[in-house]
Amino acid sequence: MIRLPAPDLDRTALFLDIDGTLLDIAPTPDSVCVPQALVDDLARLRARCSGALALVSGRTLEDIDRLFAPLRFPAAGAHGTQVRPDPNAPIGHLTATDSGRLARKVRGACRPARHVHRRQGGHAGAALSSSR
Repeated sequence: MIRLPAPDLDRTALFLDIDGTLLDIAPTPDSVCVPQALVDDLARLRARCSGALALVSGRTLEDIDRLFAPLRFPAAGAHGTQVRPDPNAPIGHLTATDSGRLARKVRGACRPARHVHRRQGGHAGAALSSSR
């Protein structure tokens, strides 16, 4: 086994995923449990990294803020369509033009998979939906 050196947290930025990484997967998104010890650990880790700790999630930033209250983090939410580089800044959103362009690219990428599934007699294998 290769042992890696511990990161220099004074020079490290951390981007941490929430569901399935920081939090256990729950039967429903609303039933996750955020232990107070995790909130406390994240506060200490953020201080140790001089604030360079961000959360990444498919959840909305409003949901992230609710889960980790009273803390607020720099974050990317709603699968990257919401961003907040500063925890005190307002939430930024992809514009309709940006999200429309992205949706077209995703739909185009899904078409070959659907075609393969149909040729093999299966059901359509991909769907595009909005989390909002």
